[in-house]
Amino acid sequence: MSQASDHWFIRLPNGHVLRAVNTLIVRQQVALGKIPPNSSVRRSPDEEWIALEWTREFAELVGPLLAARAEKSTAAADESVDLGADVRSVPDAAEAGGLSARLDPTRLPTVGVRGMMHELLAALDATLVRKKLATAALAGLCSGAVLAAARLPLLEIEGKTPWVRWIAAGVVLLVIVNAGAGLITRMTVLELSRMRPARWRESVTGLAATTFRMAVAQVLTMGIAGCLIAMQRYLPGLLIEATPGGRDTAAAAAVLAAGGMLFQVVLWPVFVVALLLPPILVVENCSVGKALTQWLRLLRMDLGRVFLYEALALGLGLAATLLLALPWLALVSYQPQPELQPAVRFTGMVLAGLALAPLLAYLVVANVFIYINLRYESAPVSRR
Repeated sequence: MSQASDHWFIRLPNGHVLRAVNTLIVRQQVALGKIPPNSSVRRSPDEEWIALEWTREFAELVGPLLAARAEKSTAAADESVDLGADVRSVPDAAEAGGLSARLDPTRLPTVGVRGMMHELLAALDATLVRKKLATAALAGLCSGAVLAAARLPLLEIEGKTPWVRWIAAGVVLLVIVNAGAGLITRMTVLELSRMRPARWRESVTGLAATTFRMAVAQVLTMGIAGCLIAMQRYLPGLLIEATPGGRDTAAAAAVLAAGGMLFQVVLWPVFVVALLLPPILVVENCSVGKALTQWLRLLRMDLGRVFLYEALALGLGLAATLLLALPWLALVSYQPQPELQPAVRFTGMVLAGLALAPLLAYLVVANVFIYINLRYESAPVSRR
């Protein structure tokens, strides 16, 4: 069986769902005790969950583990009766911190806003990893440098077409941001599915294709929303300029401007909820079309929870990264001599990209947690 068709979904006793790339990894994690023997597995979201002990690939491995657990429980019960002691089962990983703590099969998930904050705090903990922060910092520095270069004085050959450099800067920025976000997303998914730190080699495998699909998906969502917002803002003015002095034209432009404001209120949230597309593309390993379909289905089913999740994630991310951005905010008041302004502006844009890097990293990681929680952990079986 090829590795592409050897994926497994593992549901732990507490309801958490993991995804493994092949059978060997599942067997290793079961043998190490990281996957409880009373877990369930399936190949695809369309299949029913099957207990590990009833699965051909894991039956001979899980049977002895279940027998040993039963003997241990019986011995503990006998000791409690004989000694009158208060014997309680304490998990081996109860003191474990970091990402593996949320996979503890003895902990029940918390519902409501408290459960959301638990997931987002776990995402913040998973963000504070050197590899992810370094990736975000590099992407932020490069993005700031691209924007700063686009604002430099025009070259002589660009006098008639100044918009060319902004189109080029937008394309380069799209590639940089999606490459950084794609790498961080792949790291997070690997950590959650394999329950160990992600390695560089496995994280960058297939990154080019992931970056391309993410860029296309963002253009089809954020790009179209941005074009519609810009069109709505310029259209009333163009209408007035086309027929100056007409009362009917002015009234139509006013109605168009007022209606456009309501239209923008609907479109601006697209820039936030579109952050769910990278984890969909990486977790499901699907095409852009299927990712957009799954994205729209998720919004239709859980629009309220998605908005609340994203609002909490944005607030927590801003609160966590505000202190890092304070030095850059202090530089805003610096007013150098006119001769030094180009160099100061260039450096300020680069530093701004670096200051926003931790927020970018956290939002990417948080949306992986949000998608997995909404798609697999808290959704009813009929909607998975």
